Amino acid sequence: MTKTVVLADDHPALRVGLQRVLEDTGEFSVIGEADSAEGLLEVTRDRKPDLVVMDLRISGICAFDTIGKIRSEVPQAAVLVFSSWDDAKHVRRALKSGAVGYLLKNGALDEIVRAIRLTADGQSYISPQLSEHVVHAILQEDETETALAGLTQREREVLRLVAEGYSSRQIAEELGVSPKTIETHRARMMSKLGIHKSSKLVRFAIEAGVLEATS
Repeated sequence: MTKTVVLADDHPALRVGLQRVLEDTGEFSVIGEADSAEGLLEVTRDRKPDLVVMDLRISGICAFDTIGKIRSEVPQAAVLVFSSWDDAKHVRRALKSGAVGYLLKNGALDEIVRAIRLTADGQSYISPQLSEHVVHAILQEDETETALAGLTQREREVLRLVAEGYSSRQIAEELGVSPKTIETHRARMMSKLGIHKSSKLVRFAIEAGVLEATS
């Protein structure tokens, strides 16, 4: 049975080339194209394809929000990201937003067809060119999120101020509590996180994005 596909990329030549490759297999029918997030949402809602193949560099609404909208509004349409970005941040955000696969644009044609075939059939696919350190970074971020989720709101506040270089006394003044209370919060945080040195606590806070998340 032919699978229906919608393509989204801001380069017309790429869309044309990819359409020819897919339709030459006899397995796919490209039923819509878009060069913007808004256009992609419109054609996906209207055509209800089996698969959306989309670049992250499309104009309009954030690409990750677009993935989420597609999965929410047209749940039968799987989303395969087709991108040149190979860093952990983009891969992870795409997958968390609801994409079932992440395909790099520098892949060979047979890999591209294979990825589209698998994801159109409901399976997941990640480009093998994605280096081991990218996969490791994604897993590390998941572990960090899990660790942060175990902290109370007050412990998160203390962690942020520790990362900003505040002493326990300064944190106590900032939060209107006693230094002893802050030391208790620090001890509990370090125990939950499995951290035994204050310097490592600061590094954890910075790597976890605590400063960025609360700024």
